[in-house]
Amino acid sequence: MKIGHDQISEIRYELAIKRKTRLLNSAIDFCNEFINVSDPDEFQKDFKGYVMKKIEDKTGIKNIDPDKLVALTDIPIHQLNKLQKEYKSIPVDLKEKKPDFGIYIEGKDQLALFNELTELCDQLNKWNPENWMWIERSFQNKVQLRSGHWTPSTTYIKNHCKKQ
Repeated sequence: MKIGHDQISEIRYELAIKRKTRLLNSAIDFCNEFINVSDPDEFQKDFKGYVMKKIEDKTGIKNIDPDKLVALTDIPIHQLNKLQKEYKSIPVDLKEKKPDFGIYIEGKDQLALFNELTELCDQLNKWNPENWMWIERSFQNKVQLRSGHWTPSTTYIKNHCKKQ
């Protein structure tokens, strides 16, 4: 049963996807000045390897030391290495399906806790207390006031029952 949605993780994921896509496009634009990047999927696996293979194919020179090949072509390989390092440091895969950021109940303990906290929230919503910060503190953030409505803390439910 779904009890919530992890918006923060979803936003982080979307920002990482945008950043990684932007870096890939920057690397492709950068390399297109020297070679034609005709296969972006293959390029994203290994920027430098792809460029070296394209240069070998273009020049007909095989099995040459990459440093010598770079020296012959005047490609600023250090910039390409920097782009690739930054690209690979982002822990998302552009080809994978977007993960589900739902928060789900994973057992009877979590379901029981969720039901108890839901009953408490129903009473708080009827009562509509003004000192909401004190109530959240008193209940150790097990319940939260969100958009004027008391709800069980999905984070608390998820983390509390895993420890038991």
